[in-house]
Amino acid sequence: MRQISFVIFAVWLLLPAVGVAQQQGRHGSGANRGTASNAPPEDSDTATFTRAVADQATEDQVAQFTAMTKSTETAQQQAAAIERLGATADHSEELISKAATLQSSVDQALSDTSKFRQSFSKSQQATFKAPAKKLAKSDAGATKDAKALAHQLEEVPPNVERVKAAISHLEKALQELQSDQRELGKAMAIVSH
Repeated sequence: MRQISFVIFAVWLLLPAVGVAQQQGRHGSGANRGTASNAPPEDSDTATFTRAVADQATEDQVAQFTAMTKSTETAQQQAAAIERLGATADHSEELISKAATLQSSVDQALSDTSKFRQSFSKSQQATFKAPAKKLAKSDAGATKDAKALAHQLEEVPPNVERVKAAISHLEKALQELQSDQRELGKAMAIVSH
């Protein structure tokens, strides 16, 4: 019985020493605390949140988006109004004058679209690659049709039927551009007014 008591007493004395050794083994020695190798790995939720914050539209981008969609809508509405006028217009000077005004509005819309597209960070370019590519394509189409209208307006005298046709093509291109702008804005969680 004496031996058992001695063994229990010895184990009881050694128990705190074993606990300290285990604690140092788990947490490392005091010299290594706070180093990068002891940092816990970033979990997927944190990485997703960090990426979402990096891809979020800046205040400047929201303002640029608003200006872009507003100028594109203005140009598209002007083109639609000229098309309606062109179907019944007998006065070619009025049509040509309105087409010249439209040209100016389209230039503004394309400039605003270009500024918005250039504002993307590398992370945004990667995240929103598909809708941004679609916007670039419709932007190129509207640019091509705007140049065609400008070419028709430079003719002396302008051919009214060709100007009407150019406006019709441009109006469709502006509709597509507007749709792709909205799609990208939705992807970026930008609420347009």
